[in-house]
Amino acid sequence: MEIPSNFKVFIIQKYLSQGLNSIKQTKQIYDQQQQIQRLEQIKIAHIKREHNYWQLLRKSFTSSLRQCEQLVKLEFEPYCADNSAFVQEIGGWLGKLKDLIELSLIFNQSTNLKQESWKYVFQGLEQLKQLQKLEIIIGESCSLEEQGLNLLSYAISSLTCLKKLIIIINKSNYVSVLSLKNLVDNFKYFSQIEELKLQVQEYQIDISEEKLNLWQGLSFLQSIQDLDISLNLQYLLRIQFSKNAHTLFIQTYLAKRTQFSFKLKGERKGRYFFN
Repeated sequence: MEIPSNFKVFIIQKYLSQGLNSIKQTKQIYDQQQQIQRLEQIKIAHIKREHNYWQLLRKSFTSSLRQCEQLVKLEFEPYCADNSAFVQEIGGWLGKLKDLIELSLIFNQSTNLKQESWKYVFQGLEQLKQLQKLEIIIGESCSLEEQGLNLLSYAISSLTCLKKLIIIINKSNYVSVLSLKNLVDNFKYFSQIEELKLQVQEYQIDISEEKLNLWQGLSFLQSIQDLDISLNLQYLLRIQFSKNAHTLFIQTYLAKRTQFSFKLKGERKGRYFFN
């Protein structure tokens, strides 16, 4: 009996379809394997990069310690992974630089230090009793948070020889107004400070903090010659912003004829320059 031609076509199409499905499945499996391999390669490269970064940081940091104990600049790269063991070493090294005069700590965007690592760094900073110039720059999204800022506040309270202080805290660090007030309150220990710059771009509000007075700590700066305060008041709308308090504060510095730059951003805008 002769096989109908359309039956042959059906058989051919059936096996062709099965073959294509098999090829597709094989390709999917291959693609998945390739993707897994690529992810593994990326992961290995990332680990190597982080390892190399910390090794280079260790080398450059120890080198700077050997070369000069008067000035040290330590900068963390953006998006680096936390290495608590090495950061603990950094804190230990910092604490040994008893004669250090000037220090710059720069944490670039998304320096992903955990709270334990912030503690190590600031514990080392706390030991530098002879420090005269300090610059601390916290980049955006570094997770400083309230606890980290409180650790910083406590650390700098022991640096009574400071003559110049710069603190810049960028956005998305989740610091509270209460921790900001603690920082400003500790300025009372800086009897010798002549130049101060404080810039905080963003902070978290708590309803229980409505009557905080951020000006009290600044009133203790008896030797100040150059003061630059930059706050974003859109985050202070529920905080008591007493007209009498900041007017008295300004009058105090007018009486001293101090160079004074005061910048307020947000709903209440103002800029004052007094010479």
